[in-house]
Amino acid sequence: AMMGIRLQRYLSPSETGSPGGSVEASADNSGAGETQLPLRDPGIISALSADTSATMLPMMMQTFVDEIADRVQRITDGLDSLPMAVLEDEAHTLKSCAGTFGALRLQALAREVETACREGRRAATRALAEKLHATLQDTLSSYRASMDYPSNAAD
Repeated sequence: AMMGIRLQRYLSPSETGSPGGSVEASADNSGAGETQLPLRDPGIISALSADTSATMLPMMMQTFVDEIADRVQRITDGLDSLPMAVLEDEAHTLKSCAGTFGALRLQALAREVETACREGRRAATRALAEKLHATLQDTLSSYRASMDYPSNAAD
């Protein structure tokens, strides 16, 4: 839980709400929606860099990368062992974090995982989690290509 708190510190309260709120309504078509979404919203990174300093953005990005990788790992590791409520919680944090940094496809997928967990659909959660890992890798590659943040995140 400490990682999430560390990340919140960088952002003013207005920014911690997921900026992709408008995506909420359109993300209900189970499964088909998130692949159409871009991996990242370039506007959000520009906005973040405008709101912070050039030295802080790479640190924020590194924290973000560590956080989302950590959450995806916990979800995939805990698919059979963790209670659904815990998985739902992890997915919720992943969704907020992805939203804050404009990782649109990951955010949409995390939202689907969160819903499947809430509804107690473990098989659906497992199927979505398989896509989660691939989407995480694509997302990390996309951010890495677009930014010069330290890439010592676990590959």
